[in-house]
Amino acid sequence: MDQSFSTHCTYIICCLVIAINLVYFIIITIKLFIQYQRRPATGYNHKMTDESNETTTTGSSRITTSTSKTGLERLAQLYPHVTEDTPLPSKWNSKEKAPPLALQQNNLAVTYKGPGKSHKDAASVRSDHPIPSLTGIYYYEVKIISKGRDGFMGIGLSTSEVNLNRLPGWDKGSYGYHGDDGHSFCSSGSGITYGPTFTTGDFVGCCVNFLENSCFYTLNGYNIGTSFKDIPEKCNERKLEDRNL
Repeated sequence: MDQSFSTHCTYIICCLVIAINLVYFIIITIKLFIQYQRRPATGYNHKMTDESNETTTTGSSRITTSTSKTGLERLAQLYPHVTEDTPLPSKWNSKEKAPPLALQQNNLAVTYKGPGKSHKDAASVRSDHPIPSLTGIYYYEVKIISKGRDGFMGIGLSTSEVNLNRLPGWDKGSYGYHGDDGHSFCSSGSGITYGPTFTTGDFVGCCVNFLENSCFYTLNGYNIGTSFKDIPEKCNERKLEDRNL
């Protein structure tokens, strides 16, 4: 009798375990199906080919960004709410640059060809599109092909109203990290100690966090730390500036 009772209990427990696992599997399947059905459509599909980033012009300062079709498709997956109506930046804007700057490689490379003798010779270029705040967090990176004579370079963010003949961070609505001294500039001509200097061969990244209105930089893949806080939402254009021979 006891053995029969034990056998029946074991059988019932096994059935319950199987039933619970089956219900769990059905619930997971339903959740995955609902998530798939709710997946937003992505309309962002810019065509772009890879370009070489190794050419250097003697006697000038040159900086490049890199992107590819595969990279843009990946960005479209990461930022599903970004569409053709609110595209991501993909290159430098030939209509938003100072005269001393020349763009090459499908507007991914920037070369400074000015005198570079004083701050009045500064030149900058903005991205082809502002960074959509819907991205939440956006990161871009540039490679320094040549630092030029003195390494007077700056990378950062700005509003569309900021003067293109100024280094990033010097004016209101502009934020920048400078290569010659490693200082960060927050809408002021007076910088503060922030990170290392950067030079030829370095990769400098800039990450803006719209969720916290903050920004940090990377140097050769290493996070330097938060550089700016309380960045206004309208300050969402990538900016790169140079003042070198």
